[in-house]
Amino acid sequence: SAEVRTDYSTGEQNMQRRFFNPRKPPYGYAITGQEGIWQVVLGSPEEIEVVRWLFWAFEQQGVTCYRLASDLNKRRIPSPSGTKWSLSGVRTILQNRAYGGFSNEPPLVSVEQFERVQARLRAR
Repeated sequence: SAEVRTDYSTGEQNMQRRFFNPRKPPYGYAITGQEGIWQVVLGSPEEIEVVRWLFWAFEQQGVTCYRLASDLNKRRIPSPSGTKWSLSGVRTILQNRAYGGFSNEPPLVSVEQFERVQARLRAR
């Protein structure tokens, strides 16, 4: 006879255990874990530095997304997809709430800096 499973976890329990299907994490993060329990953790120091530089240069120096992409390409830093950086790729990072700590990922920038960058993006 077939065994009936009675240990189903609720969605809330799964979130508390950080259970989700493995996916490609945001740039600057990595996924660790096993057997269906995965956690998003900080990724390579080089990618973290790029993310923090993007937020800093956009907010503090007034550098445009286009110029940021151009600078990264000149420095031969691969984009998250492994190709060249684009304006939309930079904008996607600057708008990703994960970097401000608004999701399960550890923050790479402060909430305040993230909000200032969002205000500047909206003003453009």
